[in-house]
Amino acid sequence: MTKQTEAPKAETIEKVVTVFKRTESINETALQTEISTTKVRKILITEGLWASERSEQIRELSEQGMSSAEIAEILKISVTMVQNYLPYEKGLYDEPGKTDTAVRSEMYRQRNRAYAQKSQAREHPMGAGLDAEQNPAG
Repeated sequence: MTKQTEAPKAETIEKVVTVFKRTESINETALQTEISTTKVRKILITEGLWASERSEQIRELSEQGMSSAEIAEILKISVTMVQNYLPYEKGLYDEPGKTDTAVRSEMYRQRNRAYAQKSQAREHPMGAGLDAEQNPAG
């Protein structure tokens, strides 16, 4: 049995599409929208804005009526990988009644983003690299 992945809300999709059109990068879009790269990629696949050889293979096999498990077996990849490259089908991703696992996952991602931002701030402090002529306070 394969799980159905629920689609994100319209405003989430719009935000991802807008940022991706500006950055042309899944990783940068994920960072700026604070959404996982997997979800960003899946939104872009659903919207027809991104494809790879792998996503095209998976889409074609899915359109032939194959299950995620069958596709995974043929392509020698995991069922999760197959599902990551299939478009969203239905439902609301950002619905208020998130599962405990979804809530814990979001808290984990928030902690990781905060840590990454602190690390980046330490590596690139404000004013670093300015010489005396560029920095009048110096």
